[in-house]
Amino acid sequence: MNEKKTLVTGGTGFIGSHLVEELINRGENVKCIVREDYFKDRISSLKALGVEIVYGDILNKESIKNAMNNVETVYHLAAIARPMSILEEEYFKVNVTGTRNILDVCNDAEIKKIVYTSSISAVGPTRDGNPVDENTLCVPIDTYGRSKLESENVVREFFEKYKIPIVVVRCWLGCSIC
Repeated sequence: MNEKKTLVTGGTGFIGSHLVEELINRGENVKCIVREDYFKDRISSLKALGVEIVYGDILNKESIKNAMNNVETVYHLAAIARPMSILEEEYFKVNVTGTRNILDVCNDAEIKKIVYTSSISAVGPTRDGNPVDENTLCVPIDTYGRSKLESENVVREFFEKYKIPIVVVRCWLGCSIC
């Protein structure tokens, strides 16, 4: 049988791990691309759920290609979030270049649907206290937010060029992540 799979990047993270659990509960066949040296206890938890683990790195297109076999949908959550000791260029390397790599490989693999997880940090604070929407001017106030906004621009350009269905979700975790 040639059952299609759902690939999750960032499945060892807070949001990603909950997404994986939900996908499993829905009966989806899930695989995660994870770094071998990262959150080994969380990798064990994913394996216990029946998730197929593929070791790789979003900065390495070959390792991404290895994870794409028989995949129909990709949820891209992998990113550097908020460790303040990270150099500015690392945010852009992982968050922007990693996203570009995922999208390039998705295009080559003819993936049918992509969900990209951004952050409310890409928008920055509101100036007038009103809720934000798709038309709100984005003025991120930190490196993380700027890297996520640039990643969204990469996603938008990718969609305009290839017309592959792609959704951008801007998540908010609250003050506890700061």
